[in-house]
Amino acid sequence: MDFGCAMGYFSIPLAKMVGNTGKVYCVDIQEKMLGKLQKRAEKYGVSDEIKPLLVNKNYNPADLKEQLDFVMLFYVVHEVPDKQALFTDIFSMLKPGGKVLFVEPAGHVSNMGFELSVNMAKKAGFTVYTQTHLNKGMNVILEKKG
Repeated sequence: MDFGCAMGYFSIPLAKMVGNTGKVYCVDIQEKMLGKLQKRAEKYGVSDEIKPLLVNKNYNPADLKEQLDFVMLFYVVHEVPDKQALFTDIFSMLKPGGKVLFVEPAGHVSNMGFELSVNMAKKAGFTVYTQTHLNKGMNVILEKKG
C-alpha cells in the first residue's frame, strides 16, 4: 500500500516490483490525484496492479484485514488528523511479519513530533524493526511481529 500516493511517484515502481501476481493499493484524499495515477499506471503498463482507493469513498481498512505485506507512509503522517487511527488501521491491514516504511520531512516535522508518531505506532502494536538512513527526513521501518 502506498498511503498518500498522490500521482504515484512510488506507486508505479512498487507496481512493477509486485508484477502481475500482486496489487498496490494506492490511497489518497484527492480524487483528481488518483485519476492522474491511473493514467500514469496505464502509460507504464501497470494499471492491472494498481488499485486506487479514495478516502471517505472506497477505502475501508476492514476490507484489507491482514492482506498487506508492506505499507509506505512517505511524507504523509503529519497531514493525517488522527494519526493513532491511521497506525491502528495499518496494523490491522498488515499480515504478521509485514513492514511499514515511515518517513517524515525534517523541515515540517520536529524530532519530538516524529517520536510521538513512532510512539503512536508502538501503541497500535508495531515494533521498530530498524532505523533507516534516508536523506532529508526522519525515518523508521516498523514491523507487525508474527
